[in-house]
Amino acid sequence: MVLLEGEKLFLNVDDPNEDWWDGQWSAAGEMVLHLSYDFPSVKRVRRFLQDYPDLLRIAGCSTMSVFSRDRLAPDTNARHMRNSDMLKIFDEMRKGGEIIDLSLVPTADAPEELLDLGSEGRGWHSEFRQRD
Repeated sequence: MVLLEGEKLFLNVDDPNEDWWDGQWSAAGEMVLHLSYDFPSVKRVRRFLQDYPDLLRIAGCSTMSVFSRDRLAPDTNARHMRNSDMLKIFDEMRKGGEIIDLSLVPTADAPEELLDLGSEGRGWHSEFRQRD
């Protein structure tokens, strides 16, 4: 099997009948579905190619996960931790090769003694779960 992830095979434009084609060809490996804007080394998938997400993924295109902030409400089983405790736990997990999902959510309801108020006066609630 020949991998063509790096070959500029896709015309990444909004409208091929109206847009200029020169310099608009992209490799699957440099495009990301559901991205809102381009970065220097990563391009968003434009309107013309958005109807072909399966083809793009198979060719090597990445996908940005779209989510709602409302779904990130703190888990009732989440734990509040000091920054130093959190770093120690994550370092141990990293060394053990464990993969986790992590969300850091700013919050005002963390116990006062756990808030690192610093100069910004913000606390953080951290939540993590091991992947199955």
